[in-house]
Amino acid sequence: MHGLGEILLHLPAGQLASAAVIFFLSALLQGMTGFGFVLFSAPLLSMVTGAKVAIPLITCTGFINAITLTLSNRKGIRFKEVGCLLPGSFLAIPLGAWFLHHYDDHVLRLGLAAIIFLFAVYSMLGKMRVHLKSDTWAIPFGMLSGFSGGAFNANAPPVIVYAQLRQWDQKGFKGSLSAYLVVNSAAVMVSHHVAGLSNMGVYITAVELFPIMFVGSLIGLRITGRMSTSSFNKIIQGMLIMLSILLVLK
Repeated sequence: MHGLGEILLHLPAGQLASAAVIFFLSALLQGMTGFGFVLFSAPLLSMVTGAKVAIPLITCTGFINAITLTLSNRKGIRFKEVGCLLPGSFLAIPLGAWFLHHYDDHVLRLGLAAIIFLFAVYSMLGKMRVHLKSDTWAIPFGMLSGFSGGAFNANAPPVIVYAQLRQWDQKGFKGSLSAYLVVNSAAVMVSHHVAGLSNMGVYITAVELFPIMFVGSLIGLRITGRMSTSSFNKIIQGMLIMLSILLVLK
């Protein structure tokens, strides 16, 4: 495999511009809602570069962006809840990375499409009446998050479902999810590096993209107080369903 940074540098100017816009909008979305960076950027960037190039890069950029948001929402972090989710996640991340390494882009696109579609439909249905009283449920949800993070770079949806079933408040949701994504993304990065999916070119490219993402995150944080989050999320959910369909048809 060629260096991923080298592959990006040799993309046509139009595709490079598209990649920059994707990362800016993804950071803006996560700044507003606390999640969505990977869900929004993965299918779009996969169409530009292919999944095996896009996913390791998105892991690194998502890690950097999550650090920014964790610092912004640090007062709402539920450390105990995050600590319950991490063991199962760590166990499943290597399995997900193995899946990514041994299957082609077509299989990965279908996997991404299925995760995104199910998450969007779940979100549209609104809050479920079932609530989880025990934090032991964090283990299977953490494992599912770890696998989908290692394989498809989509570790947030299982945790979002878990958070809603555990009835986290908005402040705890944004702070805890951001903190979880920092630790989980770091573990996924290590798995990708060990599996040969990542290299120094990816890390350098991710750092070079930081200014674009930082501006997007700041704008997103400011917009949050001026726009209804529920209305915005409905628009995003519709976009995610369309993107999942495009991934299947591609």
